[in-house]
Amino acid sequence: MKKWTKAYLALSVAAFVCGALAHYYDVELPPAWAVLAPLGVVFLGLFLISLMLEEEVAAFDKEERTKRIPAAGHISAGGPPKASDSRPLHELGSHTSTSAAQTHAP
Repeated sequence: MKKWTKAYLALSVAAFVCGALAHYYDVELPPAWAVLAPLGVVFLGLFLISLMLEEEVAAFDKEERTKRIPAAGHISAGGPPKASDSRPLHELGSHTSTSAAQTHAP
């Protein structure tokens, strides 16, 4: 489990126990303590959602990383594009060192 998933579980248990104790024992507490039980249920829902999506998010992050690494490596390699690459130059990135003043000479 990740850090946030554990935190949601701990908050859920703590809030639900405090809310249940405040509700079931006839102690003179302000009524605001009764909000802890529903708050515990909310944190339980956050825990379950983060637990279910934890593996999916990790797989998505890995997939996005693999998409970016080849693209970043191709552009940062420097030099002119290879002849076997059929993409237009504006998609590959600028590999030449010409400035705007040189290209628009009077």
